[in-house]
Amino acid sequence: MCNVSLEELKENVRCGGVVSDQFRYSMLHRDPEKDILPYAAQNNVATLTYMSLEQGLLTGKVGMARVFQPTEFRSSEAWNPWFIPVNRRRVLDLLASWKDLTDKYRCTLSQLVIAWTAAQSGVTHVLCGTRNLAQLSDNAKAGDLALQPADLQRIRQDVLAMGEPAASA
Repeated sequence: MCNVSLEELKENVRCGGVVSDQFRYSMLHRDPEKDILPYAAQNNVATLTYMSLEQGLLTGKVGMARVFQPTEFRSSEAWNPWFIPVNRRRVLDLLASWKDLTDKYRCTLSQLVIAWTAAQSGVTHVLCGTRNLAQLSDNAKAGDLALQPADLQRIRQDVLAMGEPAASA
C-alpha cells in the first residue's frame, strides 16, 4: 500500500492482508503517529517512510542562502511550509542545537535524523533519497546508530517545542 488512509489500510488488511505501507513521515511531519504507525505495529504491517529527511532540510545542508525557483517542489509553502525562510531558520537552529548529540554519536545530522526516525514505534524502514554515492554511504551508516532513550526523547521534545510552522508574511 502507499499513501492510504487508516480506513483504506484496514479494509485491505481485512481483504487478505497487507505486507507493507509506504507514506510520508518525518520529525516535521508526524501525522502517521496518530493512526497509521500504531495500526501497522499492532497488525504486523511493515512501514516504509519516505521524505524522512524532508527533501534535505533535515540534513542541515539547506541553508538560508538557498533560493528555490517557483517551479521547484520545495518552493511550495502548501507542500512544506518549513522551507520558507522564517521556518527554515527555526529548523536550522534546532539542528544546530544537536551538535552535542552528533558529537556523542560521532554522526552527521542526517544519520541522527534517520536513526531517530527508525527508532519510532511502528517504523520498520526509512527511505531516504540521495543525489550521489557519498550521501548514500553516509545515510546507510545511520543503521549502525542506537540512540539512547533519553536522547530519543530529547529530540522529540525539541521538535515539539519548535511548534508548528509559521505562515509566510
